[in-house]
Amino acid sequence: MKLIFSVLATLLIIGCQQKQNPSTAAPSPQAPSPPSINIDISTPDRALKSYWLAKDFYRKGEFDWYAAQASEILKLKSRIGFDAHKLMSSDVLLAHKDDNQSKKIQFDKYTRDITDIKQDTESRATAMVTIKNSTPIPEGVVFSESDKKRRTEGEKMKYILEKESDGWKVAQVYQYSEVNIFLKKEPWEKVFSAPSERQSANIYVNQFEN
Repeated sequence: MKLIFSVLATLLIIGCQQKQNPSTAAPSPQAPSPPSINIDISTPDRALKSYWLAKDFYRKGEFDWYAAQASEILKLKSRIGFDAHKLMSSDVLLAHKDDNQSKKIQFDKYTRDITDIKQDTESRATAMVTIKNSTPIPEGVVFSESDKKRRTEGEKMKYILEKESDGWKVAQVYQYSEVNIFLKKEPWEKVFSAPSERQSANIYVNQFEN
């Protein structure tokens, strides 16, 4: 993340230099119009599918932006002439290897199956869903038996939809946790929580900041 900010700062500096030299400034490219998303919230199941459609649309846009930044970061590292071999051991280098990260990243794809949906009241519905990660597994990736099981069986999700004046909307999402069963806790965990219920600041050390 720090590297991304550094790239953005560099681009800002270049922009300021171009403003000081109008003759060398290139015209700003015209941003393409975003494609429209067909939203249908007339029924609970259609509203849920529209929610996924919009979610994937914005995820793809975010992915494309970060993928472009990853390429710029690699160029920045090259210009700086950073020689990691002078600072890190071979083991640490292996753990932090990212020289060709921009070529490895891929957009995560999911398959979502509505296994059951029922309208509890006139204004409330519950949908039970199984979500599987269908992204192709990169060559050489090794994962545990539990990971294989999760990928094969998928994750159990529960969606609560509520009807408002203009149609049905997702009101809450729950994810089933087998760990909570062993801990004797509520197995369904909220995906969305109110600001007062979640951490208001990052108090932990990010592993990638080490």
